[in-house]
Amino acid sequence: MIHSKDALRHGQRPTVELVDFCNLQSTLLRNLLVRYMEERRPGVDHGTFVGLARELAVVPSESESAPARPIPGRVPARR
Repeated sequence: MIHSKDALRHGQRPTVELVDFCNLQSTLLRNLLVRYMEERRPGVDHGTFVGLARELAVVPSESESAPARPIPGRVPARR
């Protein structure tokens, strides 16, 4: 995990480094995430950016069976 102390000591981390920290298995997903994050970076402060990277790049383990969060503005699928 990258902490704010590290950002102060080492400066802002490149997008690739923030995404690679999460060790995504899929190269396609990694590259897509890096491109998306690069587009978002100019519009947010560094703390928000790091939090977004953490949220998007972390893949829960099978032991973490958290329910899926609904996407705002979308109607859930009928069962």
